[in-house]
Amino acid sequence: MIALVFAIIWITYRFIKAIVKKTKFDKKFFKKELLYILFWAYILFVIGLTLLPIKIKISDGVSPDHIFKPTLNLNPLNGINLTNMIGFKNIIGNLVLLSPLAVFLPIIGYKKFAEIKPLFILALTVSFTIELLQYLEGYFNLAASFRISDIMDIILNVAGIFIGNYIYNNLFKTDSKKDLIHEI
Repeated sequence: MIALVFAIIWITYRFIKAIVKKTKFDKKFFKKELLYILFWAYILFVIGLTLLPIKIKISDGVSPDHIFKPTLNLNPLNGINLTNMIGFKNIIGNLVLLSPLAVFLPIIGYKKFAEIKPLFILALTVSFTIELLQYLEGYFNLAASFRISDIMDIILNVAGIFIGNYIYNNLFKTDSKKDLIHEI
């Protein structure tokens, strides 16, 4: 529901901005706007998947046994479990989570993220921030579900962003100096 409200506000803002700037409402304009909408939908999806829901208040009937404690795993080999579907989904999910970021950013105009060093710094920063916020949710008892802050998640997220970079370089990158969004 919040995403829908955000989408309506975003679309309204972008169209008002386009009218004020007297932008031509052609096919290129609508493709560009669709890419921006998809990008922000992806960002909201990542936030929703990794950080939400957050509980605001513990009701009086909850016993201390049901309060989640923060868990931190700094051993990359601890917790890798390919013997069950949950472990496999966790590995694939962490690989895929940030991959679209490496595709979206250069397409919408942030060309520096097509290069390895800025992309690596971005991947570490975003992934570390997600894990830190998950840990803090547990520490301050805001997590509505049990979460583990895991170094392996950071490693897999970084690997995933390089998978996204490979996809961008092989499917979307153009030879010209123009942004791909202008090529569409």
